[in-house]
Amino acid sequence: MQRTIISILGRPLAGKDTQAALLVRTMPDSVIISTGEMIREVKKEGETHRFWPILGPHIEVMDQGILIPEEAINEAFERVVHEKLAEGVRNIIVTAHPRMPKELESYDKMLVREGLTGVFVNLDTSEGYMYAMGGVRNNGRADDRQEVLQTRAKEFALHTEPVLRTLRSEGRLHTVFAERPLEIVQQELQQILRPYLADPEISLPAMARR
Repeated sequence: MQRTIISILGRPLAGKDTQAALLVRTMPDSVIISTGEMIREVKKEGETHRFWPILGPHIEVMDQGILIPEEAINEAFERVVHEKLAEGVRNIIVTAHPRMPKELESYDKMLVREGLTGVFVNLDTSEGYMYAMGGVRNNGRADDRQEVLQTRAKEFALHTEPVLRTLRSEGRLHTVFAERPLEIVQQELQQILRPYLADPEISLPAMARR
């Protein structure tokens, strides 16, 4: 049985978690792994969380808008992926990962090791849209403050844009313009993903065959 992992990338506040939550409702045997939510859980629970030794030392850095070191996030993320697959989950939706070139390298090795078909989607938005959304969203997250968004924008340009360029050059990146109503973006996402989820024998780009 084909097992698929869908990575939803994009600028901060592009709607990655929102679209993942909508998408998971339409996909049987699927779960969401949000690296951001994972880190926030560690922050909330503190030293009793199982990933505190791995991620705890970097919480303050994240609150400042700086990406957590690749080695730390990879270790926690890949452990959760392995656990979910062992539970029998068929489809995994990932938000905001991989965001650094070394994370992508580890991610690709994981695809082979776990026997996963990897699909990458970029929710494309402008930097201006990010700041506008930051001005209207009020969920108490430290890293969504306007002053922190400036740092997050720099981190995106420095680390994540090279990941997107690599995926695009290898023919592995699907792009969806996200500055539209949620339901329109969701419809386009489902249309993109349908071939990967419906037919295990679908012909994929060379770099996507695992």
